[in-house]
Amino acid sequence: MKSPKTQPIYDAVSTPRAGEESSEAAWEALLGSLKKWTSACPQSATARIAIADTYVNYAWHARGIGYADTVSNHSWNAFEDRLASAKSALVEASKLKEKSLYWYQVMFNIALGEGWDKAQA
Repeated sequence: MKSPKTQPIYDAVSTPRAGEESSEAAWEALLGSLKKWTSACPQSATARIAIADTYVNYAWHARGIGYADTVSNHSWNAFEDRLASAKSALVEASKLKEKSLYWYQVMFNIALGEGWDKAQA
């Protein structure tokens, strides 16, 4: 297992350089780069976890920080779709030999976003 000390690596690659003010194009470009990494290193759980972490951040970017009743249907749909993409990437990562403790952190963030109950989590 990789050390939790790898979190700074994930933090560095899971949000575009402009941070929360990034454009949709910047988020898509970042995901494209991470997908190239996954293609180049198909046995890398790290690459898939980085994609999942990016999708979680991108989901919250779509949702925003306002109260739930201020979020548009379009933003809720994007939020849900991106969390589903994150979960899919983590499921793929879980099947690989390489393991990382950060996988659990990202899955916890998905659980939070999807509102899992205690038993499901």
